[in-house]
Amino acid sequence: MRSLSLWHSLPAAIRGGMDPDEAYSLSDYYIQRIESPDCTDLNNIMDIHFLAYDTFIHRVHEIQLQGKEYSPFVNDCIALIHRNIYEKDHSGGSGRSPRLFHLLPVLPV
Repeated sequence: MRSLSLWHSLPAAIRGGMDPDEAYSLSDYYIQRIESPDCTDLNNIMDIHFLAYDTFIHRVHEIQLQGKEYSPFVNDCIALIHRNIYEKDHSGGSGRSPRLFHLLPVLPV
């Protein structure tokens, strides 16, 4: 029960771009620390909560600085554009390759 509030960090961290396995592992680590028999003092419990929140925040911030805050689909589209951006221009002078956009996967509806 003491660790229930840590579960609220998981969806936010995952939405922020954190790998779900990493987020669950990190959460489990802090839950184990809070639920350990040695952790009985309220101040100690609060310190671990703040440390956990701080860790989640910093991990998500690092991920976003690396450009991984987008969904896998958007990251695939960005990678495709980067791979083909300098392809020979067959667009009639618009600077955009008509073939490029046909390479993108169909968006799910």
